[in-house]
Amino acid sequence: MPSHRTAFPGSAFWTVVRLSAREFTAYPSDVLLEFFTYPVAFLGYYFFLQAIAGVNPLPPDLPLERLALYYSLGWLLRMIFHQRTDVGMGSLIAQGDIALLLLRPLDISRWMLAQALGQAAARALFYAGPGIVLLALFGGGLGEYLPANPLVFCLAAATGFLILFELQMFIGALSFFTTLNFQMSWTLDMLMRLLAGLVVPLSLLPEALQSALAWLPFPHVFSIPIRSWIEPQPLVFWAPVLLQGGVWAALLHLLNRRFYGFALKRLDIFGG
Repeated sequence: MPSHRTAFPGSAFWTVVRLSAREFTAYPSDVLLEFFTYPVAFLGYYFFLQAIAGVNPLPPDLPLERLALYYSLGWLLRMIFHQRTDVGMGSLIAQGDIALLLLRPLDISRWMLAQALGQAAARALFYAGPGIVLLALFGGGLGEYLPANPLVFCLAAATGFLILFELQMFIGALSFFTTLNFQMSWTLDMLMRLLAGLVVPLSLLPEALQSALAWLPFPHVFSIPIRSWIEPQPLVFWAPVLLQGGVWAALLHLLNRRFYGFALKRLDIFGG
């Protein structure tokens, strides 16, 4: 059985990234249709929040406009980050197609990461960028929708992307041992929405739960990138937060490498 640590040079990695981005635009009608469906979701959230504000007063630090921006940014990030890598990996294993990848001189985890990066870049270009412009036009000016900490946001977003990718790769690799990959993928998505701050901003959760989540990787996926966009905090405030996120991304990567190596030793492919 070929090792999962086979060569995958940088040139090949970026070639896969480019091909994945081009594959995303292979059907322009799909891109156009999905682009126009997301603003509908954003408007739905805005009117939902407006209705809540009409019944109960919102927290002083989260007025309606800030909450609308929070949720809009959150779903833009989810649109970029959530590549269903776990389902894709699970399908490769369940259908036996992973055997073809194992015969190639590449590292499967890096190949999956390259594909996810290509898709993310295309989604950022065709969805997130225009989405921010639409939000600015709807909200009254682009200046209010620029990130407060551009560098911190880029680092936090990259960390969140890697953490979610590693979590999805772990769920996908579980398909070596179980056929219930889709259910676990759905469970991870639901937990991520809640624990990463997509359903409710984490600042509105009970303090005990906030303290517990502060030690876990989930807030680094959505909540912290969103906060770095809307909160004008100095770099010294974000430095330990970014370091913690980087440590989680590295630990999850190492865990996946060990788990994937263990799973490959148990893999039997008939016919070759």
